[in-house]
Amino acid sequence: MKGSLRREIETLFAAGGDPKRGSVITVGDIAMLPAPVQRYMRFSNVIGKRRISCVRLKQKGFIRMNPAGNWIPLEAEEYYTVDPPAFIWCGRAKMMPLVSFEAVDRYVDNSGRMQVKLLSFVKMVDAAGPELDQGAMMRFLNEMIWFPTAYLSEMVEWDSIDDDRAQATFTFGGKEVSAEFHFDELGRVTNFVADRYRSVGKDFVLEKWSTPLYTYAGFNGFNLPATGEAVWHLDSGEFSYIKLEITGIEYDYPSGYWQG
Repeated sequence: MKGSLRREIETLFAAGGDPKRGSVITVGDIAMLPAPVQRYMRFSNVIGKRRISCVRLKQKGFIRMNPAGNWIPLEAEEYYTVDPPAFIWCGRAKMMPLVSFEAVDRYVDNSGRMQVKLLSFVKMVDAAGPELDQGAMMRFLNEMIWFPTAYLSEMVEWDSIDDDRAQATFTFGGKEVSAEFHFDELGRVTNFVADRYRSVGKDFVLEKWSTPLYTYAGFNGFNLPATGEAVWHLDSGEFSYIKLEITGIEYDYPSGYWQG
């Protein structure tokens, strides 16, 4: 990891508050949530846990650029703060033994930015703007699934749909996004469905986007999704473009814990 990116992560965590100040979640804290969300909170084992401030997450999987493209191996790390909400995702994909590309996706200061470089130095993408802001904010709402105490934040409002679905609206800095969560009878989130901007050439198109989840595992006392994928639902058919497995999650380490 380059020094400039390390400094960004340090700055991100420095703004993320003191983890020791997070209050412990009680049964009363979830009492007003829709029924399926309460099931989810109990299943994920948040009761009795302190509210999470900072997160480091490790992933591996596969990615492809278009529906006809080959799947490329991917490894990534992602760093989050909950208040203020932010993330930095760093991914590296190998197209062949000596050819790879690196991507950095950010949601910082309520703005999104995506950068992609070939062979670490050839700039392929450097995009920002309101569509990236919406996409990054939607991604943050989606990925709270890996630090579920954040769903109790005042920035998230839940509305009931039925016994197996609920809508969440995430509001911050005058912007908001909404998505539909799907739950099974145990309380596990099985899917997340929303409208999100997709890059098409030099333009952006609002498309249906989902992230079905398949298996769960224990991470630091929480029951959380371990495998899933992301899918664009296009007029031409479904386009699954990334498949991920979570290989590790760390919470609220001191500044500098990202090393190693």
